[in-house]
Amino acid sequence: MRTALQSARALTAAATLALALPTAAQPDRPGPARIDLSDDAELARVASLFDSGKYAECASESERLLSPTDPKLEDADVIERTRVYFAACLLASGRGRDADEQLRFAIRENPQMRPPDRLMFPQEVVERFISVQAGMLDEIKRAEEERFKKARAAAEAAAKRRAKEKERVEKLELFAARETVVTKNRRWLAAVPFGVGQFQNDDTALGYLFLGTEVALAGTALGAMIVQLNLNARIDDADAPKRDELNANLKTAQDVLTFSSWGFLAVAAGGIVEAQLSFEPEFRRTKKRALPKELQSPASRSKSDAFVRPTLVPFADGVGLGAVGRF
Repeated sequence: MRTALQSARALTAAATLALALPTAAQPDRPGPARIDLSDDAELARVASLFDSGKYAECASESERLLSPTDPKLEDADVIERTRVYFAACLLASGRGRDADEQLRFAIRENPQMRPPDRLMFPQEVVERFISVQAGMLDEIKRAEEERFKKARAAAEAAAKRRAKEKERVEKLELFAARETVVTKNRRWLAAVPFGVGQFQNDDTALGYLFLGTEVALAGTALGAMIVQLNLNARIDDADAPKRDELNANLKTAQDVLTFSSWGFLAVAAGGIVEAQLSFEPEFRRTKKRALPKELQSPASRSKSDAFVRPTLVPFADGVGLGAVGRF
């Protein structure tokens, strides 16, 4: 049965090579010394050499394919299987130590590597592999522990990168959600009384102080002027005793008008001077603005979509006030 199986593999390998090789060259046009084959075709050729008993040629070809300086194979699975054939050919050629070294190399590359297929390799190769693997248990354990440490370190590093990226995106979102508004001030407004210059300079308290004082003084002056006009209209028709009283009141109204008028002018001038000295050409304010939904993070988008609004809810015995919303 084994001979038939080997023959079948040899025929399969030969068929694979026949499909991979181009049409034979003409006698007067010799082809290249060697043709580049695919990884599977190279493995099939090595297997055919092993099955046909050409162990020295099989070992030489495997060594060429697995050369550390100029490797010919790329597929990891094909490389592993080729190395097992290499070890089997070396073992069949009486080079047991070299075969063990190849098996160790294969096991180091894949600590979870399984023993060779008993249907494809002699029992001696399988037992040799098991023996070499048993002798490398401590090394395999250390390699697995090292691989686990590297995987855990890589996972922790990836988690840190994700956390930093999340923090960066959140900061960018906060930065993008703030808008700087520049307000240009005008010099001529600083010359307007009633605290206008102070309000423009964003000095609200001082602006209200000048506004209140100037309004009070202007109101007092206006009131005194009205009283004075009223007294002047009455004084001509009054008799002598009444006229003296009206004159006294008129003098008082005149004094109040004079005091309040000059006071208003003084306070207004002081406010204008203060506004000119404290004049700010511009103010920069930062305010929040809504980001477009495509730029919002999922958490921010869910918050912006949340709402609560009152609504009328019908009941069996009437209508009540309720609330609906989305959270």
